[in-house]
Amino acid sequence: MRIMRRWSIATVVVVVTLSGGVFIARPFVHGLSFVIRAAEMDGTLRRVADLDASAEREREIAIPTPGGSMRGRVYEPTGTPHRAALLVSGLHPSGIDEPRLMRLARQLAADHLVVVTPDIPELSRFEITPAITDTIERTAGWLASESGLAPDRTVALMGISFSGGLSLVAAGRPSLAERVAYVFSFGGHDDLPRVLRYLCTGQEPYPSHQLGIRPFDGAQGRRDPVDRRLKLDETTGGTDQPFTRAPHDYGVAGPRSSTPCAR
Repeated sequence: MRIMRRWSIATVVVVVTLSGGVFIARPFVHGLSFVIRAAEMDGTLRRVADLDASAEREREIAIPTPGGSMRGRVYEPTGTPHRAALLVSGLHPSGIDEPRLMRLARQLAADHLVVVTPDIPELSRFEITPAITDTIERTAGWLASESGLAPDRTVALMGISFSGGLSLVAAGRPSLAERVAYVFSFGGHDDLPRVLRYLCTGQEPYPSHQLGIRPFDGAQGRRDPVDRRLKLDETTGGTDQPFTRAPHDYGVAGPRSSTPCAR
């Protein structure tokens, strides 16, 4: 009798432990499946991750603004959505039709989010103005309170690249108090002069920590706030050289570009 009782207690402990483990691990497994899909991995891991995905559908919408309607696109899961998210593109001539943005929106929708991508015209025209932040603010408020797409009348704000910081600014405005669930800045920028230099030249200095270089002003051995030239450490040669990345496909600083410097 005692042995059976001990076995019964042990069984209950094991079942409770396993159930608790599954409950605790479930959000992490769910997140991992999204990362696998978003990274477009193949093989067994992808097949397993796809089991956690919902089918999605998308449609064009008109988002109301003070100056008229603004084009947008909604990505919806076929099941019950967990939350609504406003996904704002970076500076790109394709706007909300940029393929990588569309793939990300589809994967988020497959993860049970209603995703709205607003086609903010200033972003596709490379016009850096306060109007971008204002539009993010108004669109987030509309999505939370008027669209009928937000299950709990709050939204997640997601900003890509240049819009990452602007989404953070918009989320802090009084009109969005109690309406923003969280903010996600993907590849956001914190240095406006650096961004403007890239938009104007198509070149970007390498981060000094990646190359073992230090800021140098040529005369005092200190940082030059004007041109921020970089000098190699003595261990790497000790000569001034520009270090730049090849421009990506944002359409900047080219002959057909429509950047703030091209006007």
